[in-house]
Amino acid sequence: MSTILFLDIDGVLAVRPASAFRPSPHPATPRRGHHHLHHQPQRPKPPRILQADAIARLNDLSCRTRAQLVVSSSWRPQLAAAGVAGPFHPDWRTDEDGPTRGEEITRWLRAHEVSRYVVLDDWRQGVEDHADRLVCPDYRVGLREGDVTMALTLLWAA
Repeated sequence: MSTILFLDIDGVLAVRPASAFRPSPHPATPRRGHHHLHHQPQRPKPPRILQADAIARLNDLSCRTRAQLVVSSSWRPQLAAAGVAGPFHPDWRTDEDGPTRGEEITRWLRAHEVSRYVVLDDWRQGVEDHADRLVCPDYRVGLREGDVTMALTLLWAA
C-alpha cells in the first residue's frame, strides 16, 4: 500500500505575481443616466509562475512521507523541469472525466491500493468528499510551511 499526494498545480505550486491581486487603477463607476455600473476593461491576468520555494516544500513533504505524487492536471512535464523530485506514481494522473476533481480522485483511489493520502488543492469546491484529507493553500502564495505541517498531521494520523 502506498502514500499518495494528490497535487493540483495552480495556486499550490504555480501562482500569479502579487501585482495580479492589486485593485484596478480604474474602479467601476456609475455612468450618468444608467443604474448599473460601467466597468473598465479587465486587464489580462499575468501567467502563473512555478514557485521554487513551494516546490522545495513539496519535495520535502514527499521525501519525509515517502509519498508518491498524482497530478490532477497536465503539468507533469513542466514539474520535472522545474525541479519537482517526485516520485510520481506509475499511474501519475487522475482522469479528466469529471464532473469534479473530487470524483476523479475517488475513481483513482478505487483503482489503486492506498494506505494514506492528502489532497493539495487551493480550491475547496469539487473536493468536498475529501475535505478531511484536504490541505488548501492560499492561492495567492502557494504551498507554505503551515500547509506542509497540516499535510504531515493528516498523513501521520491516518
